[in-house]
Amino acid sequence: MRFNSFTLAAQNAAFAHERDLRDKAQIKYDGIQEGIQLNQLQNAQAMLKDHVPDELILKYIGIRSDQLNSLKAQIASSLIQESETSYDIPSPDSPAVNTTKGTEPDENQ
Repeated sequence: MRFNSFTLAAQNAAFAHERDLRDKAQIKYDGIQEGIQLNQLQNAQAMLKDHVPDELILKYIGIRSDQLNSLKAQIASSLIQESETSYDIPSPDSPAVNTTKGTEPDENQ
């Protein structure tokens, strides 16, 4: 059996089309997996904020313990930042400014 250039071109086009379809399917699959993982992490974060024990989060959410520890660190960091912002604690790099009224010496005395 002899192949002519038309048959080879058709085969190449079919292979390229199949490869394109596989690539698109892989991209879709990767996106779905990323969405699932993001949802798992959001659920775990909500459970941590509700003080659910780690063992239950790991069991029912299905994330790894290193991911859970990372979430805990993120939550702790955000809580520290929120508390610093809410109390207007000056950063160590900024000069201390006395903003309390009535502590400055009175010029009339």
